[in-house]
Amino acid sequence: MIDVRVPAEYDQGHLPGAINVPLQEIRQHLAGLDRELHHLIYRRSSAAAFLLSQDGLRSSVLTDGLKDVPSAYLIR
Repeated sequence: MIDVRVPAEYDQGHLPGAINVPLQEIRQHLAGLDRELHHLIYRRSSAAAFLLSQDGLRSSVLTDGLKDVPSAYLIR
């Protein structure tokens, strides 16, 4: 999972196992992403999914971001 929010937002709560790669830095991190994985992106995710697909990476978007995730499931 990739959380593309800025670090301060990520620190407010994120899904377990999610890595923080701010959207403005996503291109810099493409080479380091595992090409065998299917990446789940949330928050500002459509733009990030587009950038990953342009680089040949598979991804899906968590449509409503963290809106419907109970806060008990988030790491703070």
